[in-house]
Amino acid sequence: MDYLVEVAGAGMKATAVVTSLEGDLLAGYFADLAEEFGGWSGIRQWRSLEDQLRVEARWGSRGHVTLTFRLRPKAYDVPWDLSVDLDVEAGAEMEALSVAMANFFEAAE
Repeated sequence: MDYLVEVAGAGMKATAVVTSLEGDLLAGYFADLAEEFGGWSGIRQWRSLEDQLRVEARWGSRGHVTLTFRLRPKAYDVPWDLSVDLDVEAGAEMEALSVAMANFFEAAE
């Protein structure tokens, strides 16, 4: 399964096609983060099959999680690399993100 990831913000926009095997368990990664709303130590990492997309989750203060999304093209394309941090509330917001990921990959089957 291939899917398109787009990151856009003030003055920038990047897209990359991510190659995966049935989503490479990304929905499960977010479900695990949502279940551990009480926190964890260290960094929880996930990466796609060919490393076009990486996600790192860090537990922060006041019940928030910082998600770092790293996007880059396939290895044979012109090299570039983009990282974006997103702060998410560990309870309801992380649960909503988890549900959205599950719905996306279920619809793609």
